[in-house]
Amino acid sequence: EVDGPSHYLRDADGFVENGATRLKTRLLEGLGWTVTRVPFFEWDRLESEAEKRRYLEAKLEIAREVETLTGDGVVLPEPTASRGDDARSLWRRTARRTTELRLSRLGM
Repeated sequence: EVDGPSHYLRDADGFVENGATRLKTRLLEGLGWTVTRVPFFEWDRLESEAEKRRYLEAKLEIAREVETLTGDGVVLPEPTASRGDDARSLWRRTARRTTELRLSRLGM
């Protein structure tokens, strides 16, 4: 899904998904879908069609890898009370970092 500015709130570190976007993602994942986000602030910096294609291919490859690791239709656990960090946020940070590394290797 391509997420425009209305899907995000701005914080000190940049953009974070708003509550409605997080809820929609959670509902879709609960139904067995793998949701792959395409944030406007990443998409807008891509200049050529070739860059956009490589970006989408990298995102889809990550989604396929995550499905392989978690199993089809598995919903990641809810947040834990211990440190406010859960498997979902860890997965998202890891996926985001993996995307960044792959995009940097592609020269983006």
